[in-house]
Amino acid sequence: MTRPDSGLIADGHAVFAAGDMPTVVDFLDPAITWHVPDGGPVSGTYRGHDQVLRFLAGCLQRSGGTLRVAVVGITCDGDHVSVRCTVTAEPAPEPDEHDFPGREG
Repeated sequence: MTRPDSGLIADGHAVFAAGDMPTVVDFLDPAITWHVPDGGPVSGTYRGHDQVLRFLAGCLQRSGGTLRVAVVGITCDGDHVSVRCTVTAEPAPEPDEHDFPGREG
């Protein structure tokens, strides 16, 4: 694996922020593993371009397009990269229906 470069990682985040999903793939290793810790609706492990892109697209959809990722800092240690960031999003409106039983009288 090529040593990660913090500038390259920052560029990848900027491309994602611009919504350019086809170009995002250019920044991801084909053997990528993206892990989201347990406890949330999107938690799980996503492997490879297809799964990671479906995960990212799902996050954008769940947020109604409001998902934003602001990079706070990037640390490279050998072949490992850690990106500290702030993620904000609003839940997308979901159709809802409330039914109440009628009352006699």
